[in-house]
Amino acid sequence: MQTETRTCRECGTKFESRIIRGFWLSRCPECADVRQHRPTAVKERSVVTEPIMCVIESLPGDWQQFTTGQHDDDPCVRIIIKGDRYGVSWNGRIDIYAHTLWQSGDIVWLTEMEVIHRVKVVEEQQSTSPFTQLKGGPIATIVQKKVPLWYRHEGEEIIETRRYVRLDNVRDDEMPDAETTATLPRLVWKEAHSKTTLKGYGRQYANQLRGAPLWEKRVSGGCRSGRIHSEGALALVDADHPLEVVTLFDN
Repeated sequence: MQTETRTCRECGTKFESRIIRGFWLSRCPECADVRQHRPTAVKERSVVTEPIMCVIESLPGDWQQFTTGQHDDDPCVRIIIKGDRYGVSWNGRIDIYAHTLWQSGDIVWLTEMEVIHRVKVVEEQQSTSPFTQLKGGPIATIVQKKVPLWYRHEGEEIIETRRYVRLDNVRDDEMPDAETTATLPRLVWKEAHSKTTLKGYGRQYANQLRGAPLWEKRVSGGCRSGRIHSEGALALVDADHPLEVVTLFDN
């Protein structure tokens, strides 16, 4: 994964450039976003977890094609997993981006990134549902809606911080031999599900994810009553840092 510190041709700040379609990026992320009229502008992008070479064992879903709609963007693929896959009461989100449809057995560089965006929001009036109005609620409420930075003159700019995982190609000169590959961390996706019944009848079970992986990101969710709950984890594991699904009971 080749990077180089360069000077932005627009604002003159230093930034980490990389090669896209055979050319070094000449503008910093924020200047590139502003020039291309993107909905948001990146103020800062930093590395949370330094690149780790690993072997993909399992992923949380199928790759989906993704593009921002900008004509000179490099298209990529992504997997987005939220806790809402398990129920209406949920927590957590995992975004994975790549330029290749990686599969089980592939060797990649894993990097966790943090990006700070400038986002514009405007307040708009939104009608409430007939049910809310029948219950004596308001006819309309004021909601905040995100709009592109170039949209209108009014609106307030806010700062949002997001994290995502990037899976990059391992160059031929970086590719390990078979003996080293066997010792690389494995990228795994694991889930644990639990369910209890109101009166204790029927099948009930409880499972948990336990271990101390090298790195992990989790999502969770279930029903509001708490009787059904699930959690999922994307993790880097090895022999000394496992992540296991432990069954507490099943009856």
